[in-house]
Amino acid sequence: MIAARFNKPRVRGVAAMNAIVISIFYMIAQLVGAGALIELLLGIPYTTSVIVVGILMTVYVVSLAFAVAASAKLPVILFTIYWRRFNTGGAVFGMVVGLFSSLFLVAISPNVWAPDGSAIFIGEALFPLTNPGIVSIPLGFLAAIVGTYVTKSDEVAGNFERILVKANTGINAETEAAMTKKSS
Repeated sequence: MIAARFNKPRVRGVAAMNAIVISIFYMIAQLVGAGALIELLLGIPYTTSVIVVGILMTVYVVSLAFAVAASAKLPVILFTIYWRRFNTGGAVFGMVVGLFSSLFLVAISPNVWAPDGSAIFIGEALFPLTNPGIVSIPLGFLAAIVGTYVTKSDEVAGNFERILVKANTGINAETEAAMTKKSS
């Protein structure tokens, strides 16, 4: 639905950037570093270490990844479906603010800072919550609203109704897909 309503490379580029940033910052670096450290300290083979750490890390990190993803994507998904005036500017503002506010709040949270040395850095966390979603998701919604009102609508009149019918019934989905491929 989002791809059909916002057939702009800019929106798709920001959405792809969100996915790449989440993958790089949360998963790959932690798996590689933890696997190497466990191999060095415990003598467990690197591949086994990475698999074990991946399973354990997924249990812990998945809540942060969901908060980051929800902060960037949830406002755009809901406004695309339910708000007729929502436009490309609002989508970009919402995704960018949601992504960067959640990453910033994680960086200053107890997940990264702890006085007893149990986190990555020793020191007091500036943000008291371990999960940024309670703050960053509303920021994403607010930015999407502001972005919609401060940017001019570049959407075609009647686009919302056409997309809504297509999303709920599938009517003309094949022809729309073919037209989108030709214009790309």
